[in-house]
Amino acid sequence: MGYHEYNIFNRRILRMDAFDSNMDIIDFFEKHVIIKATMKKPLRSLPVFSQQVRDSLYCHLTAGFSSSRDVRVIRAGREKVTPTYCINRSSFLCYGLEFVAEGRGKLALNKKSQDIGPGNLFLYGPKCSQEIRTDPQRPLIKYFVNFYGDQSREWFKQSGIMPGSVCRVAEMESTRDLFENLIREGRKSSAHRNLICLDYLHLILLKARTSMTSNPNYSSRSFEAFEKSRRLIDNNYREIQSLQDLSRRMNMDPSHLCRLYKHFREDSPYSSLIRKKMDAAAELLVTKNILIKEAANAVGFEDALHFSRVFTKYFGKSPKAFVKEHLRRQLTIFLEK
Repeated sequence: MGYHEYNIFNRRILRMDAFDSNMDIIDFFEKHVIIKATMKKPLRSLPVFSQQVRDSLYCHLTAGFSSSRDVRVIRAGREKVTPTYCINRSSFLCYGLEFVAEGRGKLALNKKSQDIGPGNLFLYGPKCSQEIRTDPQRPLIKYFVNFYGDQSREWFKQSGIMPGSVCRVAEMESTRDLFENLIREGRKSSAHRNLICLDYLHLILLKARTSMTSNPNYSSRSFEAFEKSRRLIDNNYREIQSLQDLSRRMNMDPSHLCRLYKHFREDSPYSSLIRKKMDAAAELLVTKNILIKEAANAVGFEDALHFSRVFTKYFGKSPKAFVKEHLRRQLTIFLEK
């Protein structure tokens, strides 16, 4: 890593050539400098992120942190890790909430080890050891948010997730969207971005409570089948026309597929298919300026009238009214600038 200087409370750490490539700067500080999460003076700068990532997107909200009653988000990000990714920490300076979106790996919190995969949500913090390893064949893509504050413990009780625990959420898309929104808002220059990101963090924890499944074992055939059907809908929603069509592609009885969705998502496979089609159609209508019948064909509807009925039922307004409302909002925003 070469020679760098870092200032902490006007104390200098020099010649960091002892830095291990498998450690991030937080690990180095915890190994060589005594820093407590309850410190009264804030850090002058946040530790850098791990270098064991192929692709990443980060947001920084706070330059440092000190003891606080209120919950405050420090930073968040999305990481696609390298095949050799391995993090091993004896503790952590603040709280870390992580969500696995893709890939497989091994996780040990306080030396309790288990496999992790898509949908796993886990929490760690001070006095909680963490070891995270990726499967080299299926590298992890994961989200994280770092935060602190005494009120965090009350949020943990509300969500049922405590430091050192792992759960699995069934509503993976909505959880992933919440993390993406948090990062996007955190990268803006808005004066209210800290409060907005804090709200997203609270929503993630509450959402986990409502969509948590009881069994985190990813060898479950049922969950694998559910995941396969979800991927089929995501990748082939234009071609899939019905529950029977999806079931045929899954080689599964329609009633059994419905039971899987009820268990893992409290939804039906057909509702998931329609939601995917309608969201895609709405995006096309407001971004591509295409005709209603063209949007219908793009998401697999041959009959534009039937498409309009389904769209109206889903959004509460017709495609034409939906586009008009979007244009009116855009005009209002433009005039206010």
